[in-house]
Amino acid sequence: MKDKKASGDESVAPLYDLTSFQLLVDGDSEKLKNYILVFLESMGKSIEELQESVKQIDSSQIEFSAHKLKGSASLLKATSLADIAFELEEMGKNAVVDGLNEKLEVLLNMYKQVEKGMNKELSLLD
Repeated sequence: MKDKKASGDESVAPLYDLTSFQLLVDGDSEKLKNYILVFLESMGKSIEELQESVKQIDSSQIEFSAHKLKGSASLLKATSLADIAFELEEMGKNAVVDGLNEKLEVLLNMYKQVEKGMNKELSLLD
């Protein structure tokens, strides 16, 4: 699942890597399915928390929610998603509000791509 950069000639990292989950379940596809479902549910809740904290411009909650997202994304080696979450975490930590909504939109779009891919993985496990 490699994407190409806009130039079309360089590879970039895949959206995520299920290797860590696969190692945990030792080939058990039902357990893998469960891990993916829990991951998606957890990420969904964290995204909602982040959206609400951005709406309220609550810097400490932005930092906390983005930190949770970063950790979850890192577990799946969803590097691009983790990087955006880190940027939001730093914005919250430093009480930076300029560009906050735009950065949140970038994160939401990236998460939608990861979520779509994970749902495809789930359909293959059925």
